[in-house]
Amino acid sequence: VNENFTTIYNAVTALQGQIDTLAGVGWSPGQRQVTCYLFNTGPGNVNITSKAIIPELGGSTYQLSGSCDTPLAAGRICSFSASVSEAGANACYAVLSPSGVNVRGEMEVRDSSQRILNSIVLR
Repeated sequence: VNENFTTIYNAVTALQGQIDTLAGVGWSPGQRQVTCYLFNTGPGNVNITSKAIIPELGGSTYQLSGSCDTPLAAGRICSFSASVSEAGANACYAVLSPSGVNVRGEMEVRDSSQRILNSIVLR
C-alpha cells in the first residue's frame, strides 16, 4: 500500500458521517441549460461546501448562477444552473456538510425555451 493512498484513505475515513455528496448525470438533444435543485428535508441547516455542473467532454466547470448559498436552512429549496453545450452529458454535483442524508436533489436538462427535456434524481 503506497503512502499517498493511506493518507487519502485515513482522511476520507475520518470524515465519514460529516460530509455527503449528491450527484447525477444527464443529456438530451437540444439541451442548453442544466439546473440543479437541492431540498433540505431535515430539521437543521446544511452547508453546501462545494457545487458544480461538470461537462462530460472535459474542460472547466460551467459558471453558475442561482440561490444555493450556505447554509441551506431546514425546509428550504435552492437551485444552481448554467448554460451548457449541446454536445455531451453534464453532471450536477454538490458536497454537503454535515451529513446530507436529509437533502434531496434533482437535475433538469432544459432547451433554449426552458422546456424540461430530462429530469434526473441526484443520489
